[in-house]
Amino acid sequence: MAFRFLLLLAFLGLSAVAQHGTNVPAFAEAALGAKKFQLLPGLKLDVWAAEPQLSNSVAFSLDNRGRVFLAQSDRWAISVFDITAHTNWLLQDMSFRTVADRSAFLTQQFATNLSLLTKDSEVIRLIEDRDGDGRADFHANVATGFNSVADGTAAGVLATGTNLYFGNIPNLWRFPLPGSSGPIETHKPQLENLLAHGFGVHIGVSGHDLHGLLKGPDGRIYLSFGDRGVCLTNREGAVINLPDTGGVLRSEPDGRNLEVFASDCAIRKSWRSMTRAICGRSTTTPRARIPVECCT
Repeated sequence: MAFRFLLLLAFLGLSAVAQHGTNVPAFAEAALGAKKFQLLPGLKLDVWAAEPQLSNSVAFSLDNRGRVFLAQSDRWAISVFDITAHTNWLLQDMSFRTVADRSAFLTQQFATNLSLLTKDSEVIRLIEDRDGDGRADFHANVATGFNSVADGTAAGVLATGTNLYFGNIPNLWRFPLPGSSGPIETHKPQLENLLAHGFGVHIGVSGHDLHGLLKGPDGRIYLSFGDRGVCLTNREGAVINLPDTGGVLRSEPDGRNLEVFASDCAIRKSWRSMTRAICGRSTTTPRARIPVECCT
């Protein structure tokens, strides 16, 4: 029996020429892109969704009905920046201690063209196969309006139970999961949906965002964030101040008791312990080549 993989082409950087200006999915073009994959024997690859059903997608989550929820970034590289492309901002970026510092700096930099920072929104998007023929035939925006100066990149989404969680710097959101049929209500971010604010202290490097949302075996929600950092106060009044590092946080499903599960230093120490056990010696992190001893 062949194992089948369903492909959402936009995730994989193989997008062919999309049929812009029409609502007809570009399945034929997507199928051509899918042929670039080299599959092991016994594997089969099918296209399940294609532009314009989705675009600029960063993360996805499936619910128990087989629906796909996407974190879609329409702000990246337009209103969300990478510090490696703006090295003249580096010293200022290193000095930021809060999201408000970053927002104030960008507002000042684009004072004569502030609309550039607010014209596009990050999006939660739904795609599903309503007629059961093996291809997506319905798509809709579940939530939009994430277009403040500080917003982006939308990099985390989790559908679980009756909730839909959305990790979009600088915020962690929770929205109700849409019903199983009929039209989809498009939500705008409201205070009642906000679980936490303060992610993304720095402009930082692309991909070092708020992501990795999952429900743990303890029923709590876990999320990871890169070294764009975090500085926030949880609902109970405790301050989480890690502005220059990454880590993993967890909370109750309603956002209560948000806490640090692992900081970057703890993660590096775990890596060191593992590699010492395997190699019998100290080592460096495989990505940044920074000695893990810096975290002792």
